[in-house]
Amino acid sequence: MQELGPDSAVAAADRPVASAAPSPAPSPRISSLDGLRGLAALVVVIHHAMMVSPNLAKAYQPASDAGDGVQGLLQRALAYTPLHLVWGGGEAVIVFFVLSGYVLALPYTKARSFPLHEYYLKRLVRLYAPLLVALTGAIALRLWLHDPVDGGSWWLNGHAVAVRPLYDVWNNATLVFGAGGPTTSVLWSLRWEMVFSLLLPLFLVVVRVGRTQPVLFALAILGTMAIPILNPKVDESLRYLPVFLIGTWLAFDHDAVTAFAKRFLGGRRGRMRATAAYVMVPVLITSAWTVRPSDQQSERFIRVVSLFTWTSLIVGSVALIVLAIHHTSMRNTLERRPLQWLGLRSYGLYLLHEPLLVALAFLTATTTHTGPFVAAAVVLSLVATAAFWRGVEQPSIALARRVGRWGRTFDSAAR
Repeated sequence: MQELGPDSAVAAADRPVASAAPSPAPSPRISSLDGLRGLAALVVVIHHAMMVSPNLAKAYQPASDAGDGVQGLLQRALAYTPLHLVWGGGEAVIVFFVLSGYVLALPYTKARSFPLHEYYLKRLVRLYAPLLVALTGAIALRLWLHDPVDGGSWWLNGHAVAVRPLYDVWNNATLVFGAGGPTTSVLWSLRWEMVFSLLLPLFLVVVRVGRTQPVLFALAILGTMAIPILNPKVDESLRYLPVFLIGTWLAFDHDAVTAFAKRFLGGRRGRMRATAAYVMVPVLITSAWTVRPSDQQSERFIRVVSLFTWTSLIVGSVALIVLAIHHTSMRNTLERRPLQWLGLRSYGLYLLHEPLLVALAFLTATTTHTGPFVAAAVVLSLVATAAFWRGVEQPSIALARRVGRWGRTFDSAAR
């Protein structure tokens, strides 16, 4: 996930290096988006740690029942109100996707050429090198700890299946041909990160042309995403890839969005509008949990509601990114050192956390004490991420920059 990265899966330190003229000039680094990326990655960690709880994991199953009493009331509040934002892992991934589209496209929106060799060499090394190391470690952990926990959640015990190292490496290391599964489910989102990364030049062309007719272009994007939502038999690429397209469009209209944000957040009513935006963004992002049709509703009605909540999630994600860039209070918060630290290491955190916390749950046979387990899982993930950054990510970034410079020579020669 830029990290992702949620760039959905990769840190802003991984932005493509500008090649010689007339390729793109480097875009100024938007530090607040680093912080947002780090915060989103932390939400994904909390999400998976809370999914170890049998009661909380029930929220992700059909016809779930939170139970009665104070505990049931708390579980319903965490699952079916905007408080779900605290552990909304799927929602955080969509924020990553929009971020990836925005950050990866931004350096090229005003460019007259695209540095193909430099971009692809650098991007592939940056994504694949840490992935292969993390995947190897995940398989090793699963070979060691894989016995189900008595009374464990469906999500936790779903990881207790036979390990097939060669299959897992092939299925996950390529990303493009499918990824995820019980070894490390988070790779499903990195698959779409990789596909988008490969298709970025095409996305740039599509947005450059499409934005000349913004209303028709927006309807086309919405219609494309609606197809797999209304008909689940259709490939899910039509659901996820347009989200990156929206982020790319946001990058092309960066100047217009900046001007709008200044008008919206400025003036005498700016504070009131900002407050309304802060209230609405969590409501929009978590709408799939607050607007829930009953099982007695028709299948068609349920799918229409799903389309509505999906659209709300996209709008909320875009609004969140705009606030992160342009609203002073949010920008200052996201630029604080802890979130900057997280943002820079968000790719490693995203890759490492699930196998680690699953191993911890198997080792401790955790079924209750959700709060202490979540805290322990977060601390363990952060410690491992710090070591991974020094030992794997920093060398891979340096290698990606070197191969990017080699690619730049080919791009210069081609011109």
